[in-house]
Amino acid sequence: EAVAAEAVEQLREALLSGACVDHWMQDQLIVFMALAAGNSAMLCTEPTLHTRTAIEVVKQLLPAARFAITTVARPVDATPETVQLYRVSCHGAGWAAG
Repeated sequence: EAVAAEAVEQLREALLSGACVDHWMQDQLIVFMALAAGNSAMLCTEPTLHTRTAIEVVKQLLPAARFAITTVARPVDATPETVQLYRVSCHGAGWAAG
């Protein structure tokens, strides 16, 4: 029951945050953003250490990929419980197989 309660609470927090991905998905998208052609972005809660590490590793492997992490302005009606959101953006390397 405790495991289920923790999972429900994490899902609830993720849904209420307004982010488009949860903290489990952030780092998984970094490689795809770097490989893509053009610009891509994701709205998330504070980037995790895994996400920041993935960005640094990808920058070493694909120097053409450029990343930026910026804070998103909090709404005027934000409450103390409102989670700070971040925009992780990337200009991808445009890598193509073959």
